[in-house]
Amino acid sequence: MKKKYSIFEIKKYLNKKGFIVKKKIKIQDSGLNNLSRTFLSSLMIISFFFITPLAINLSKEKMIFSKDYENNSKNSLKKLVMHIVFYQIKIKNKFMINMAMKDCVVVGMRGMILIR
Repeated sequence: MKKKYSIFEIKKYLNKKGFIVKKKIKIQDSGLNNLSRTFLSSLMIISFFFITPLAINLSKEKMIFSKDYENNSKNSLKKLVMHIVFYQIKIKNKFMINMAMKDCVVVGMRGMILIR
């Protein structure tokens, strides 16, 4: 049968061999410590999602490029195209009036063609 050793005998033996044996101190986390950490982390998350939209709105209001600098190229192109179209219609109408005068055809106000 094997001999059972006590903890003190094992400790003496290890001390003779040069090992240091200490009792492990068990630290218990208190409920208050865990609760405070949970509260702090939840407060940080809530404040992050509360402050972020405010910061975004503030940055949009204080933009360097405000509405004074708009891209008007589309409007400019639209004006140019409309000018060209109206110019072509004007030339076409003058041509139609000249042709009507030559053929003795009178163009009415509503676009009806009357022959004399």
